[in-house]
Amino acid sequence: HWAFAAVEALKARGAVSGCGNGRFCPDAKLTRQGAAKIMAVLEAGNVDVSGVPNFSDTSGDVRSWAKEVVARGIMEGCEGGAKFCPNGPVSRAALAVYMKRARDWSNFTPSSPTFADVPSNHWARGAIERIYQKGIVSGCSSNPKKYCPADDISRAAAARLIARSYGLIDF
Repeated sequence: HWAFAAVEALKARGAVSGCGNGRFCPDAKLTRQGAAKIMAVLEAGNVDVSGVPNFSDTSGDVRSWAKEVVARGIMEGCEGGAKFCPNGPVSRAALAVYMKRARDWSNFTPSSPTFADVPSNHWARGAIERIYQKGIVSGCSSNPKKYCPADDISRAAAARLIARSYGLIDF
């Protein structure tokens, strides 16, 4: 599978697990819970979570991961901040923003947009352009060049993007 190296690199660090029966389910959608776990594990270290709410829709490890990534400014709560929406999907645009924040990269805004579907005023343009500029992503279509920012990202595509962002696999 094209994402095998990325999945194995994340699995070796305890950042991802399967979906049952020894499978990874690469085509399934990445959830907010899954994104929070990956980034909480990769960003491991002490962080003050005292100001972060106990999200009413989380418990156990999920609550810990959610609180940690919110405290780090990587992700935010949903529905006014009282919930985390752990089973909600993650769009390609949202993951670009999460990675930019996690890696502490600045926005990148070339004079002309790189992708036909990410105009200058798109809320995630700076993050999308940054991960493109770093060679981490190439988009979802080449003619015309598109990023598909509103599409939910698959577990496989997310694993590759995240593993590349952290330098865990070669490009």
